[in-house]
Amino acid sequence: MRIIKAILKSLIVLGIIGLIVGLIGREVLLFFALRQVKSSLKHITNIDRDQVYAAQCMSKGSTQDVTGKVHHSQLRFIDDSQYVTEVICNGFDFSPIEIDQVKLMPLVERQSGHSGLMLGLDTAVNVECVGRTAAVRFKDTFLDTEYQSVKIEKGAGPKTECEAFGYQCCDHKYQAGVNGQVTNVNDCPDSCFYECQDRPLVLNFTTIPYSQSLSRSLTIKNNQEVTFNYLVSPTQDDSFAGAVIETEFDNPIEEYLYKISSFFDQQNGDQNQVEVILDFGDGQQEKLMTLQDSTAHTYSCTTNKCEFTASLSVKNAQDIKSYQDVHSQVKINVTP
Repeated sequence: MRIIKAILKSLIVLGIIGLIVGLIGREVLLFFALRQVKSSLKHITNIDRDQVYAAQCMSKGSTQDVTGKVHHSQLRFIDDSQYVTEVICNGFDFSPIEIDQVKLMPLVERQSGHSGLMLGLDTAVNVECVGRTAAVRFKDTFLDTEYQSVKIEKGAGPKTECEAFGYQCCDHKYQAGVNGQVTNVNDCPDSCFYECQDRPLVLNFTTIPYSQSLSRSLTIKNNQEVTFNYLVSPTQDDSFAGAVIETEFDNPIEEYLYKISSFFDQQNGDQNQVEVILDFGDGQQEKLMTLQDSTAHTYSCTTNKCEFTASLSVKNAQDIKSYQDVHSQVKINVTP
């Protein structure tokens, strides 16, 4: 019993010592990382006054700004742990003169949402080390360090690639951006977000009577009923991939329909993962909660001719909506 108590005491002591060493180590790493950034900023401050780079920029055709300068210096992150210091000639934003490339201390990363800083602006760079945040900042043109997070506007810093902010370029058709957007980027200013999530997918949207496949249009008589059929998926995954078909079919359409039917027989628990809104285009809508369904609607027209656009939209459990395109719409022409 005494041996067990001694072992437990030893483990507790070792745990406390390990925690203390870890906390001290974290502070040491953070200190040297801040020193790295501060040293680089001091370096480009001196470079900013260097006439050598001014001469290089003028030889490239750089023009003077309102302050009379032909270039500016900046510290720009290229990923979460590496940055470059560089000179930007006026009018040549995409061809910087690189001065140095630096990698932060191990376990230290730049905080996502900003890309660095440019001289002459009161801004900051936040760095993190195992949950601890500190900053190097320009305040009233003076360089300072703070052992706390400094509030920085999202997208602040030099214009660069989306990934350099720690964000992602989202494909609007297949993905929705969440948790903030950054527009100060070269590659995808309209779709740079902290995270991209899959949109739900409209796999099929048809009518009876059948609409024309190319124009996605249908002509019917007044007060005629139209049946709408749809098939959706809560994600961009191919929900039917890998489905086992035990019956042989000569007709590929029958095989596809059997595959769909078998899938939905097995996915009863997934039926409430989506909210489907069928807008009939005449001011009426219907809400459905299943991945596959059909519903009928009667169109009326009080003039010589009416045109309505029926559209299908899907929202998944994360409140992300499907992309609206011609495949999720049908034009309904109603004639007397």
